[in-house]
Amino acid sequence: MAKEKDLFAINLLGMHKGGEDVLASLSSDLNRQIRFNAAIALLKRRDIRGMPTIIEILLSRRLDLGFAPTHSQGKSMMHWKVIPSASARAKKDEDNSILGVSQALREQILMDCLELEHSHFMRVTKQVFAYNQRDLVPILIHLLCNLNTDDVRAFLKEKSEEIGAPFIRQYANLALCQLKVDGPFEDRLIEWIKKQKDTDIIRFKPLVAKSSSETSFSFQLTPQENSALLIESLMMIVEKHDESGIDLLLDVIRNGNEKNRAVIAGLLMKTLE
Repeated sequence: MAKEKDLFAINLLGMHKGGEDVLASLSSDLNRQIRFNAAIALLKRRDIRGMPTIIEILLSRRLDLGFAPTHSQGKSMMHWKVIPSASARAKKDEDNSILGVSQALREQILMDCLELEHSHFMRVTKQVFAYNQRDLVPILIHLLCNLNTDDVRAFLKEKSEEIGAPFIRQYANLALCQLKVDGPFEDRLIEWIKKQKDTDIIRFKPLVAKSSSETSFSFQLTPQENSALLIESLMMIVEKHDESGIDLLLDVIRNGNEKNRAVIAGLLMKTLE
């Protein structure tokens, strides 16, 4: 049935050995539904022949594509339905779930890519960064920190200098601090934190996210992105348990956004434990 391009059968084939050649052929099919499902199934087999399509899925937000699971009548099988104009549909329906599910799928794909040879994972990583897929940067940073190889550290150093991409640059600085790499990375991060004193840390995601075209400018951070990055940066300071970190938190409490004082005070107490 997979050869006949049945989407349920294609997905099922990814769970069993022996269907890799069929999936590899289908992963370049002209039909987007077929090639996307085939590539995802092939990745489950740790087969790299579907990687061009996997990259296409990871970069799909640029085309405003969404994904939704579709189940068979008995709920025993499923496949991914590709949804065009996902942001417009979410806005029309006042329902952000499509975008949330799509994000979760792309993040899971990145975690599955980690099971491939290191060079293939790094190739995927570089594509995501090159196309400024900011919604995937936080999870990629965590995955890279877990690897902590020489080429990962070199890549993060390169990204910490990237012009016109403050979100990527600061996340790279944060990662290098967490990895305790020698350099100006902590000073840069502390300087950035000081400039964010007026940022409201408590930021909820809007009911309907902005479309990819509205968030495509690399020099603009959304309030939610800024808040998330600030929280992670402060947590890194807390985990150091040193005097300079305590001084920084006290400064943010005294001179920063009043709404943040309770949260920062909690972080300060954690530092003093």
